[in-house]
Amino acid sequence: MKKTAGIVLSLLLLVPIIFSWSFYAVGAVSLSESEFLVKANVRFTASGGAWNFSEEEKEISLYMNSTWQTVMLVNSSYSFENIKTDEDGNKLAILNMPSIEPNQSIEYTVFYRVLSKPRNIPDINKNTALNLTAIPSNLSQAYLGNSGTWMTNNATIRALAETLAENQTTVLAIIEKFIRWIWDNIEYGSNEVPLYPNETMSQKRGDCDDQAILLVSMCRIVGIPAYLQIGSIYRPQVENETSTGWEGHVESTQNHVGWHGWAMVYVPPWEWLPVDLMYIYTLSKNDALNAIKTAAVTSQRVIQYMNIIQTDYVSKARDYRSFLINNDFYIQTFDEIIAVREANPFEFLSEWLNTLVKYVLVTLLVAGVIVGVLVGLFYARRMKKRGVVDSTAGNSRVLCGRKFSWHPPRLLR
Repeated sequence: MKKTAGIVLSLLLLVPIIFSWSFYAVGAVSLSESEFLVKANVRFTASGGAWNFSEEEKEISLYMNSTWQTVMLVNSSYSFENIKTDEDGNKLAILNMPSIEPNQSIEYTVFYRVLSKPRNIPDINKNTALNLTAIPSNLSQAYLGNSGTWMTNNATIRALAETLAENQTTVLAIIEKFIRWIWDNIEYGSNEVPLYPNETMSQKRGDCDDQAILLVSMCRIVGIPAYLQIGSIYRPQVENETSTGWEGHVESTQNHVGWHGWAMVYVPPWEWLPVDLMYIYTLSKNDALNAIKTAAVTSQRVIQYMNIIQTDYVSKARDYRSFLINNDFYIQTFDEIIAVREANPFEFLSEWLNTLVKYVLVTLLVAGVIVGVLVGLFYARRMKKRGVVDSTAGNSRVLCGRKFSWHPPRLLR
């Protein structure tokens, strides 16, 4: 009995080992990540004079590495002149790309590998929200400044923001008021270039980054750190969608890609949270905080591209539009995202269960052999003590005076 109990105990001790081995074998970490290949192709054509590219025109983004994603540059048509970090903290590479003469074209292609990790937003509870005094003072210089994009000195925007924030005791409550006002007063409308916040207010329309810029401006006015973040969304339903703009000087083709912009806002005690005014189901607009809880960037299909903190994002776009038109230059872009693997918890569960069954079967087989050997040795020892077994009989055994071939213990009578 003691030996049997020992065997059973040993088998029970194998259970956690089997679970651990099977979990490790499946590779839980890799299955929880989505993997994408990102391709960006840009073609420049000089239909007017020669085109001597500025450093900015030769820049490519190296994206951002964060707790939510890891991005690696896989290949580039040109080597790098330099790698730098811009005023907003974005890492950029400068391509070693030559100038072109009139009626010539040049293009580059870059490939990135992206690992998109599981994402979540902390539990947003109004009861634990904190007021403006909980915001660290060291954030004020970078995230409360009055760059051209934010226009925090504009009297109309200031009056609106201060009125909405009045009598609100927490940062979360203030942001909730801002979201609700934008949803109630600004309609969606696409534009060739980004809008300044006062233009979005006066026109009562704007697309994702226009509305985000207005929200960031309102936050900064009342002392809440905020900035604009831009990214791309993997959209498998979009196939080679082409659009033109800037009087035909820009043509953009997107394959499985959608570009998007949202605000990043510092909300104590949860710190930086995305506030996405556009990526929201219409039926969910009854709760303004859904702009945080259902932000696009919380999906592993979104790749964070760059931050706009101090740069005059609007002015740069407008100046470059004028530059292309006045010089008769043309740009064609092609962006593509290919899903190598998308995270699927059901896939992981299925694969883990299959692996677990295999490990259980192998373990049971090994355990059966071990138990069989132990039982055989046990019976052999008992029979030897009783004088039943003739140990001198070579490969044969004598049982009760009868001769039998050697069989596994389960076949002995």
